[in-house]
Amino acid sequence: MSRFVALIFLFALISGCKAGPGKPCETVDDCASELLCDLPVNLQGPGVCRPCREARLCKQWGICTPVRGGRCIAGSIDDCLQSTNCQQLGACTLKGGMCVQTKIPQLR
Repeated sequence: MSRFVALIFLFALISGCKAGPGKPCETVDDCASELLCDLPVNLQGPGVCRPCREARLCKQWGICTPVRGGRCIAGSIDDCLQSTNCQQLGACTLKGGMCVQTKIPQLR
């Protein structure tokens, strides 16, 4: 019986089990596919594995669409339009997986 348990444990290590939604993480590599390691604002303590749409990066930057490799990008204009940065900074244009400003404000 103990050999069976040891084999299961070894298989889990080799297969690269990753944390699911709501589990603690330090980097995106700690999270299962299509989850993002949502770190605290102050970067103190571990983050939490979350779907892209539930992460702070989605709300703030419009980075809401999962892509391969455990990354999230701005995947549509709707991702950008719902973001805080669109509403506050004018970063409402989708370009290269990011939400950017259409016009850069001029400094005086």
